[in-house]
Amino acid sequence: MTARQTISVNASVWVAARAFEKSEQTVVFGQASPIYVLQGGKPVRVAASARYWLEKVDQLIERTRNQSGFQAESHRQETLAVFEKARQVYLDILRK
Repeated sequence: MTARQTISVNASVWVAARAFEKSEQTVVFGQASPIYVLQGGKPVRVAASARYWLEKVDQLIERTRNQSGFQAESHRQETLAVFEKARQVYLDILRK
């Protein structure tokens, strides 16, 4: 099977092909791996997605600060440091 589609983009994006099952209820049957289309060599940046994941990381940070069960406080701090690095990644995306 061959499919052809022409698209116009104004910014870096990713695209993927999807196949759907024909039925009364349409459900995803399969999806190809994404193909990244870079404009001017700039990476794909989706502010709404970055905000969503930043919120999730903030929730993890809050939960980890209040969570009991760490064998040592250093373990909590290590975990928080990883989450803070992730948080910085999403903040950097939003700043660009």
